[in-house]
Amino acid sequence: MTINDIKIELVINASTTIEWGAVLSQYQEDGKAHPARFEIGIWSDQERKYNILKLECHESIKELKKLRFCLFGCYFTIVTDSETLM
Repeated sequence: MTINDIKIELVINASTTIEWGAVLSQYQEDGKAHPARFEIGIWSDQERKYNILKLECHESIKELKKLRFCLFGCYFTIVTDSETLM
């Protein structure tokens, strides 16, 4: 089994109120997602003025920058609850 045979998933959720969160998970041979890393944070006062689409995009870019060393060279999927980003 190579590194690209393992399914990696980055789940991102941005709230319009105060916080954001993300979970980096790996699917193993048993078919279950095993979380590898959790991220959570609070929006700044300036970021809270953004609309939900901009918050979801901002969060996606923030997480990709933060986890770039974990994800570089791997196939992965980004999962979000934003209908407009799908």
